[in-house]
Amino acid sequence: MSGRVSEWLVLESVPKELPTPLIYLKSLVLTQFCLVGNYGSAFLLSLIKCSPNLERMHLEMEHDLDFSAVKDEYSDVWLEHLKDLFVCFGTNELETEFVKFIFARSPKLEKVTMTILTVVDRKQESKMLKTLLRAPCASRTITIIPWRL
Repeated sequence: MSGRVSEWLVLESVPKELPTPLIYLKSLVLTQFCLVGNYGSAFLLSLIKCSPNLERMHLEMEHDLDFSAVKDEYSDVWLEHLKDLFVCFGTNELETEFVKFIFARSPKLEKVTMTILTVVDRKQESKMLKTLLRAPCASRTITIIPWRL
């Protein structure tokens, strides 16, 4: 899904659950234009919640994704089949919190490939990776692969 789809949505109009579960959806790709601000977070979490069989996610997050406003409303989200996560994001704390949220709710997660969109020095990158490695993780076999543009 690409384009400015989620920008058409207002935070209050994003349903907590979609009318029809997306049980056949195994792979989800969302570009940076879909995930912006509060409504981007709510839109993404609604999709995840209604897609119980997701195995792969490719997410390109915009720098102003605000996950904090909606994370408590979606605390019951689980990604029981997610094995592969590719995520492009900046280094701000809100985006890191989202990745930690995914880690904690994905018991079969095997591989996480991360691309950092902003220029950071090795010290910042190391600090972010340590934060993610210390985060609660439902999977015991996770491999984190940092990748630079």
